Formats: sequence, C-alpha cells, structure tokens
Amino acid sequence: MVHIDLSPDLDHGALLDVGSVFRNRSFLLLWASQLLSQLASNMVLAALMATVVAATGSNTANAVLILTFLVPAVAFSAIAGVLVEPMLQGAGGMIVWPAEFLAGVRRLCDRHGVLLICDEVATGFGRTGTMFACEQEGVSPDILALAKGLTGGYLPLAATLTTEEIYRMFLGRYEEYKTFFHGHSYTANPLGCAAALGTLSIFEGEDMPARVSALSAIMAMSLSRLAGQPNVGDIRQKGLMAGIEIVADRKTKERFPPELRLGQKMVRKAREKGILLRPLGDVIVLMPPLSSTESEVEGLVDVTAWAIGEVLG
Repeated sequence: MVHIDLSPDLDHGALLDVGSVFRNRSFLLLWASQLLSQLASNMVLAALMATVVAATGSNTANAVLILTFLVPAVAFSAIAGVLVEPMLQGAGGMIVWPAEFLAGVRRLCDRHGVLLICDEVATGFGRTGTMFACEQEGVSPDILALAKGLTGGYLPLAATLTTEEIYRMFLGRYEEYKTFFHGHSYTANPLGCAAALGTLSIFEGEDMPARVSALSAIMAMSLSRLAGQPNVGDIRQKGLMAGIEIVADRKTKERFPPELRLGQKMVRKAREKGILLRPLGDVIVLMPPLSSTESEVEGLVDVTAWAIGEVLG
C-alpha cells in the first residue's frame, strides 16, 4: 500500500500510522525503527509531491502536470489514496495552494480509481470562508477527516466521513468480519457530542461564511502593513488562517539560523500583551476565533507586528 502525501511537512497527527505519511524529519527519525518494520511488511510509504507546489508557484497547470508524470512511476495499482490538506498546508508553514490544484488532483484520482482523502481538521467549519475548504473548488473527497472546529474548540471531538460506497464495504454478515474494528476509549463522548451539536446549531442559524469573509478582509488589510518590513519574507492567508514568514533577507528569502528560535521569542513577546500565538519555526501563525470582532482581529495583527519589532530590534 502506497500513501502519497501532497503535504510533506504537514502535521496529520503524532501517531505512527498517520505520522508515517508525511516528511517531517523529526517524526521520521523518532519512529525510524517502527517505520522500517512496516516497510519490511510490504507497506511502502511515499511523499512524491514534496516540491511540486513550491517549485511551480501559482502555475496550477504545471503542478498538476508534474503530478501526472510522477505518480505513474510508482504504479497506480499500488496506491491506496492521496492525502491532502485542501487549499492550505497548515502546519507545513501556512502554504496556500495554487488555484484549481485540488480540483486537478480530484480528476487524477477519479481517472485512476484512487481515493482522495481530505484532512480538514484545521481548515474545516468555516475557517477558510466556506464550511469546508474543498467546497471552494467543487471537490467532494472520498474520506473527510474533521475535528477542532466541530466543537468550537471547547472539547475534543473528531469525525471521519466517507462516501456511501466506502461505508458499504464494511457491511455484511457477522461471520464475514467486515466490521471496521477500530475505536478509541473516548469515542462518542457525550460531552464532546453535546458541544458539537451546539456548534452546528450556530452554523445553521448564522451566516458564518459572510462573517468570515468580512473578518478575512480586515485581517488582509491589517497584514498588508507588514508587507514592506525588511524581515517579513512573505504573508500567506486563506480566510482566517494566515502565516507571517520571518526571514533574514526579504529579497533572497534567506532564513535566520534556527538556533536563534526567533519565532518562539516573538510569540512569547506577544504574550506580554495577552495574545497567544503559535510559531511554525519562523512562521508566525494567526488563526483568530470565528467569533472575533473586527477590532480584535486588528489588535491581533498589531500586537504581532509589535512583537516582531521588539525581537528584531
């Protein structure tokens, strides 16, 4: 079974089974012995799309073309599925996909009978402007992973949705053992489910896409004031998800030595103003709650800019 991960540095989780489908070096080193044992038992792990989006920029046609030529090299008959975080690679550095690239991947999967698996744990539930990010390109995955926004972040709960075809593959007589024998101790936790029902009722009663669209515009306007700073190499945004990339040289995109831990220092500085941020190396992540006000979004960016300035002097 071959897993193709289009998001090589994306965090699909910290467990062995999901950690094995992306190319985060620290995870691969940590789980090297376990991975080798799986490889020995005919599980081949591949991340062929490590550079496609980065190498082609916004040239969607070239990106899909490269995918077309790369994937047959490992034989489609051996590919179990294509796993993606649609529209934006979150923990990979807040990398925004080229327009229509996801739709191109869907067409390739359909052509060769390969499952498309969308990880919308971070991008789902209005975060990018639509209920689910894949909707923006009219894509319906075969398997959809959801969490986080499902409960508004109040309690942990996740859900995995599949097509009717996949669901029926696990139906049969008892003696056929087609049951999907998998579960966790906290599956269907009543409190988590109650929080999810409350969150879904808000989505049903409010025009969340319009709200996110308005707040996204405010965020984009506020972020634009950072674009000219000498140590801001790039600002990437999709809806209410944004990343500010800190570099040593804006023109060459040369990075600061990692041992300086500038991203970490900047988010700690922001705490002095009551703002909690997350660094992805030297990329500062902004993901304000969907319930934020316009002034709160502006304040978030202002404090982030202040923290960057304070650390860099």
